[in-house]
Amino acid sequence: MVKDSGKPVVRVKVTEPFEDIANVTVEILQGYGDYQYSLDGGAFQNDNEFYNVPSGPHQISVRGEYGDCGTEIVQVDIVKYPRFFTPNEDGFNDTWNIYDLKFDKNAKVSIYDRFGKLLTVISPSGKGWEGIYNNKNMPSNDYWFLVDYIYEGQKRQFKSHFTLKR
Repeated sequence: MVKDSGKPVVRVKVTEPFEDIANVTVEILQGYGDYQYSLDGGAFQNDNEFYNVPSGPHQISVRGEYGDCGTEIVQVDIVKYPRFFTPNEDGFNDTWNIYDLKFDKNAKVSIYDRFGKLLTVISPSGKGWEGIYNNKNMPSNDYWFLVDYIYEGQKRQFKSHFTLKR
């Protein structure tokens, strides 16, 4: 018995930016047959969902389970932010930034202390914040941020906090 399938037309839904756990769901808009799904060139699976996807750019591939009807490839971006940083010059987590937005040239991140005082404004494509204000190291504490960015063609804002650990 031969089972047919047609090259799929897909839509990919990604959890909202900055969610703790990012999930990706693939919908078949056009096509027929059964399909398999792969994340970043990994093994193909029959499930159309990927759970707890790490931050950054990813490639989703969709192919027919039977036969060679062609593979549809879609790029998706998962946007997260670091929950802490440790500016101790050891080469790990020395700066804080939302690097997942580095391709949004208009994105800006404003960083505040716990009293609401603006400490700095950084660009996701820049080096990030080193935990310094007026040439002085800021103490270990929680700091708040407000990010203005564009997602799926719409201007958005997100605010939350992160920890500086010394």
